[in-house]
Amino acid sequence: FPITDAGGQWAWVRTAPAAEPVRLHRFWDSAGLTGDLALSASGTLETQLARDPPPAEDSLAPDPETAFARWIAHSRELAYGVVYQGGRLRMRPSPRSAAVLPPGYVEQARTVSRTQLRAAGHRIGALLTGLR
Repeated sequence: FPITDAGGQWAWVRTAPAAEPVRLHRFWDSAGLTGDLALSASGTLETQLARDPPPAEDSLAPDPETAFARWIAHSRELAYGVVYQGGRLRMRPSPRSAAVLPPGYVEQARTVSRTQLRAAGHRIGALLTGLR
């Protein structure tokens, strides 16, 4: 993790003891969804996410370049603090040995993922509006 987030591709976890093993990266790709990533109904998630506005500090002001740097720094903080639990997350190198995620992890992942998806949608909207 110190240099790259590729570790999520190499780590296997389970959401529950009897759950199928999944790569940590794949888990986070679908954490904001209800159900499987491949089975997501188009439009449903977008409608749910559009209901809540992004945090006020999530704007492009005063300078888009510093905004991008802030977003990158925030993503890195989330990766270390939430995804990898400050280095305490138990991960395993194979599906057979996949560790079970700690209590509350799946719910926290869903909340963080939805917040990030919502913010990304608003950021893209702000960028496109600025191109007019």
